[in-house]
Amino acid sequence: MQIYLVRHGESVGNKKREFYGATDYPLTQKGIIDAKVVAEKIKHINFDKIYTSGLQRAYVTAKHCNYNRNVEVIRDERLNERHFGELEKRSFAELKIENPELVSMAVKNFTKFYPPNGECFEDFYSRVADFIEEIIEKDEDVLIVSHNGTMRVILMMLIEMGDNISKLYFSQGDYTQIGVKEDYKYLVCFNK
Repeated sequence: MQIYLVRHGESVGNKKREFYGATDYPLTQKGIIDAKVVAEKIKHINFDKIYTSGLQRAYVTAKHCNYNRNVEVIRDERLNERHFGELEKRSFAELKIENPELVSMAVKNFTKFYPPNGECFEDFYSRVADFIEEIIEKDEDVLIVSHNGTMRVILMMLIEMGDNISKLYFSQGDYTQIGVKEDYKYLVCFNK
């Protein structure tokens, strides 16, 4: 079994430099190009299914990745990015001035960061892990188009990285591959 991870293309939230986990921003023009670039990179790879979050930035990227294929694209909200509560749609620059400790925690210690009135890491991890366990039981080659935080959790879970995931950054326009063979999981490539 192979799991391929693709982060959505650049979205309006990326361009604005905001916290926007649950905010359903569309892709920018650059984001559409990102989606087409990664689609070209993975055109030779066969998938049984394509899973994507319920948010349009991931879904549109998944549709581009499905170009010239006849693969089912399945939306699953368990793949949505973490909800940042009161921080949603707030700029990093504004929050760095207002509450630098909170921004530092969000960036440097993603697993210990608790956004005010947002989703705690344990709940976020639990919903993503529930999805991944279900997928592994099916033993199919899949493409998952999702978000940086969600894909951090997937890698944390499968590669058993502990909570040191804050330094992981999934590039837009690239893919990551994880192999699964019985109880053995291994990283094949990262941001290729």
